[in-house]
Amino acid sequence: MWVWTGMACTVFLNCFLNWPGESFPAPEDIRYTKMNSDEDRTAGDKYVNNLMIAEGTTGDKWPESEQEESQSTTKAAVPICHSVCSPIFLWSVVAMAITQLRLIFFMGAMNKMLEFLVTHGDPNASEELQREAEEQVGFYSSIFGSTQLLCLLTCPLIGYMMDWKMKECEEENPSQLKTKSVSEPPIRDRKVQKLTNAIRAFVFTNFLLVMFGVISLIDNLPIQVVSFVLHTIVRGFIHSCCGGLYAAVYPTNHFGTLTGFQSTISAAFALLQQPLFILMVGHLRGDPYWINVGLLIFSLAAFLLPCYLFFHRKTLIREKEHLDTNPAHQSEKELADIIQSDCGSHQRRLDGHSEHGNINNGHPM
Repeated sequence: MWVWTGMACTVFLNCFLNWPGESFPAPEDIRYTKMNSDEDRTAGDKYVNNLMIAEGTTGDKWPESEQEESQSTTKAAVPICHSVCSPIFLWSVVAMAITQLRLIFFMGAMNKMLEFLVTHGDPNASEELQREAEEQVGFYSSIFGSTQLLCLLTCPLIGYMMDWKMKECEEENPSQLKTKSVSEPPIRDRKVQKLTNAIRAFVFTNFLLVMFGVISLIDNLPIQVVSFVLHTIVRGFIHSCCGGLYAAVYPTNHFGTLTGFQSTISAAFALLQQPLFILMVGHLRGDPYWINVGLLIFSLAAFLLPCYLFFHRKTLIREKEHLDTNPAHQSEKELADIIQSDCGSHQRRLDGHSEHGNINNGHPM
């Protein structure tokens, strides 16, 4: 315990030595745009001038830096209450609370559950059986502690799943978009791909959580090692899934607040482990079967989050298709209006010339 205390003090040392004086600006932050514009002001002005000359703009289009600043101002103006009350955040809190209760109850009641698998709740167990139960509980508790190191191997897997094919996505900054030829494959939308990856990550994590609950119901001591492994994997996956989802959906300046709300609510919900533990050792006489069955059924509700994300993804795809089709029709309409306006002005000039010629013919020079 003194070793752990000393290692914990290094966290405070890290805060004093490595904590930055100013916060790092987010990509959509105005300060980030201003820093880039200050560093490349000359090249940026030259680019804007060339762009206006090339496109023949007459003040109808704004420079890209001002567009980025207006977009970042809009993002920064989103109040935190809108993010907290959004369905995605509320469903993520439900999924996180269910998973936390399931995992923490298993950790708190693990010794009693392992003891029940050896003695089967026999109050008149012999001293030899009780000694064997103590040895088995100590042995499997050591295995459970050792499996916690699996997080170092499994957590990069969920990160790879959350970043799947993100390099093939188009940039969120319109100034970084490149002209795409007809032969090139369609570029993936970044927001849609982030939601797709989050759906897959949550479905996979919830599937492992259900498998963990099923294995916990099996009355076999050696097979519980598999539940230890699944417990460790799910514990690392669920935090990465929620963090990746918040980073993909909400503004960057809301990430810390949303994570804090989610952790507080799920921790308060996890306090139900104490009444469940009292119920198991008291009324159920150490038998965790029915509590595990109830938690298994309860954990199925975590699939509601990826279901909602699936419908939300379909909405984003429809909106993107609408935005992709409307500018084409709008540009065709504008082109027709320009042609019609040019024809009208040309006709008016011809009429003016003819009238001027008639007037000159009627008055001698």
